[in-house]
Amino acid sequence: MNIHGGDYELQIDGTNWPISKKLVYLLPPEASANLAKPWQILEPTGQLDAFIRMEHHDGKSNLHLEAVPTKLEITGNDKTVIMHCDRGGIVVDDSSVYLNELNFSLDQGGTTQGVVQFDGSIQVVDEMTTYDIAARWDDAVASSPLSRAITGIIGGEDAIGYFDSLSPEGTGFVTLETTKQENKRAYKVVIVPENLSATFQNRVAFAQFNTDDLESKSQIVFDNTGIHFNHLGGKLGNGNFSIEGQI
Repeated sequence: MNIHGGDYELQIDGTNWPISKKLVYLLPPEASANLAKPWQILEPTGQLDAFIRMEHHDGKSNLHLEAVPTKLEITGNDKTVIMHCDRGGIVVDDSSVYLNELNFSLDQGGTTQGVVQFDGSIQVVDEMTTYDIAARWDDAVASSPLSRAITGIIGGEDAIGYFDSLSPEGTGFVTLETTKQENKRAYKVVIVPENLSATFQNRVAFAQFNTDDLESKSQIVFDNTGIHFNHLGGKLGNGNFSIEGQI
């Protein structure tokens, strides 16, 4: 740490720092304003390793942060999934945040819940926020706290309540793309289920979906225009079903 008059340079190395809901507020205000709500829905805890450099020279401040969330725990409805970071990291340069090829393996109570990948950035220039983030979850588990959190991030508190009432179980894979350019926001979530069960009025319905080839795979797509059911079909109980359309 060096201080000369009103100027300073500070470097901090840390390991196993605690992760909490308030961690997001360490980011620049413009970035934390965009990330605070989804971050808090995750109910995060865990640990991270970080390197921080802060400088102030000639009336200008600069921040550089490199962080690796070595263990991230997501909690919801009295369940916790642990996300172990296998690769990648988070880099902050002043008001820009970069998710650099983050790769997490998930487990809940010793049972694997697939692999999640994140990549993208959030940038603020002249008080204008833009972002471009992509994610993919292979071998996704419907009952995971992460599934519940994603539902809440997309649909809010009402969607979380609906999720809890359905008590979904099953597997598949999920992709997510979200962008914002010049005040135009767009998002697309594609769910390709393999099997799924849900509770309706105390009765459990189980469906096995078509997964034979890529073109005929069942898809549920959420985007700015609504919910789309593409080639959604398979076996339901002793019968077959097929759904096409948009809500």
